Amino acid sequence: YRTIKKETKPHLSCWKRKSDSSPFTPQDIYCFLAVIYYIGICKLPSKRDYWTEHDLMPSHPIINQSGLSLHRFEFLWNNFHLNCEMNVDKEDDEEQTADDTLLSGTIERVQREQEMQQNELEDDEEDENVWFEKVKPLVDHFRLVSFELIFILGTILSFDEMMIRFFGRSCETHKMKNKPISCGYKFFVLATIVGFVVNFTPDGRRAEKNGNQEYEKGDGGKIETMILHVMDCIDKFRKRQQARLSTYLRTTRSSNSNNFFDEEVLMKKFVVAMDNYFTLPRVMKKLRELDVGVVGTARFKRSWPPKQLKELTIDQVNFNEFHYCIDEHGTLLGRWMDNSLVFCVSTVHKIGNVIKRMRKRPRLNTANKRHVSNVWGDEGKKEIKIPTIIDDYNHWMLGVDLIDQFIAYYHPNLRCRRTWIPMFIQIISMIRSNCYIIHKEHHKTLHQTRPMCHKNFTLAMIRALLNKAEQLDHRAAVRIRPIDHILAPTKDTMPVIKVRKRKTTCTDNFDNQWPFRFETNHKRMKIEASTNGTCVYCIKEKLEERDGRCRTADKKIDWNKGVGRTRYVCKDCTEKSSTGDTCFLCKKHMDVMHPNGHATHQKNPKTK
Repeated sequence: YRTIKKETKPHLSCWKRKSDSSPFTPQDIYCFLAVIYYIGICKLPSKRDYWTEHDLMPSHPIINQSGLSLHRFEFLWNNFHLNCEMNVDKEDDEEQTADDTLLSGTIERVQREQEMQQNELEDDEEDENVWFEKVKPLVDHFRLVSFELIFILGTILSFDEMMIRFFGRSCETHKMKNKPISCGYKFFVLATIVGFVVNFTPDGRRAEKNGNQEYEKGDGGKIETMILHVMDCIDKFRKRQQARLSTYLRTTRSSNSNNFFDEEVLMKKFVVAMDNYFTLPRVMKKLRELDVGVVGTARFKRSWPPKQLKELTIDQVNFNEFHYCIDEHGTLLGRWMDNSLVFCVSTVHKIGNVIKRMRKRPRLNTANKRHVSNVWGDEGKKEIKIPTIIDDYNHWMLGVDLIDQFIAYYHPNLRCRRTWIPMFIQIISMIRSNCYIIHKEHHKTLHQTRPMCHKNFTLAMIRALLNKAEQLDHRAAVRIRPIDHILAPTKDTMPVIKVRKRKTTCTDNFDNQWPFRFETNHKRMKIEASTNGTCVYCIKEKLEERDGRCRTADKKIDWNKGVGRTRYVCKDCTEKSSTGDTCFLCKKHMDVMHPNGHATHQKNPKTK
């Protein structure tokens, strides 16, 4: 994409700054993601404020550690893509650097692994012509990694919609009144009770009419098809566990699986909490056939529920009364009187089960003014017995709400023009949320220790990304500084960033011995090293030129010009060196170092 854009728009000013518009490398991507995560923690009005040098503005050592300048970050922000199927001619790609080769090889390997795993998970090929095609590789990668991280899926799940804030022009955005995020993109998310995202699918407003949804609309309508598409991952979990179980039984030569696994561990039955947008009679019937229970609130439909429930009014019932019936599919339908009449459904609860809960005194309205004073009196709190179906729905429906809460803590609010960028930022925030949940559960269940807070965990993720970039690019160690005083290391965090020392030259090693080089007793010797070396005197001249002329003129030194490579060494300088480095001398400077000519050049016998 960068090569084609450079050919089609060569007049842009970014191409004049070659260091800022150079090809992307893996270390640039790691630093780029680290900066985005940091922007979510330290929120400023503009992206340029993180690189400002104003004396009244705060400094950001993490930005300096990443090694990305402002123009480089803006170039990455304006030009990075997740899915670009553009064919570049081989003639234009002949001048490929080593970093480009590493990047292309890494991308090919990752894509090959993902394709192999995706073929194992899904037998049928999915239609790639979807409305979110630009972020589809990241969506597929998120699903694949989440699938691999789960060993045993929890019994209780929640299903709800997730809104991504976006006020730009797009035909795929939704408007939902009385919501914290009233306008933006919509994700339908399946999550666990602790907030781990199991699966999700984006939903477009116009995509249904154009046939660009990820799922095909069936006879049951959009809601039924969409829910079955997201719930399809449950069947994949069962198949994978069955394959593990069969392998285990074959290895142990046992035929009775119940001796090793309980009913809950076999992932046979699940319960999904949903709100009234998804609880349709046909949907609950389909999920019952898949051994998936449903609990949640519901809306009135034509001829559903029966009249004895549908015609109930507030004046006919008292506080905490529960009226119920069973429909033709075996689903429990009930209406419970709280501050108003609540219509709820369930396929997993029984009649008569209640639980005691401490309830606060509600605010008076036209519906509850008759019973608030009779129940609470002058007390602010009171213990009341409520149906278990209501209590379970209140506790099980919080999965997606927890995800929204975790994401909103440190979500980077970046302004953008491309319509798919908000979904990209939302997905990387979901990745951060999932990682934090795994970190908490790992420490609670296995180590019985207190996990890090969400902020420290996000800083540890930033440190890990910068460490990854430093490992890929050894040159980054020269220009970055440690930030250990900001990201204080703990025993549970990643290793501390270690800044590699700058590699010293032969001239630096022999600076203290420079007068000794002009003596007449220098001799040449044969060394075992099989590589050529750089003449120390040539480097000395370049350093003097830099210190004298180029530092004031602000010019760059061409280290490849005028610096000789040789296979000859000086015996005495090498033996008396404190660092043990070899003193290489080119033929041009042999007489300068040895004016009396007592020694002659001798080649390394191992070199040809």
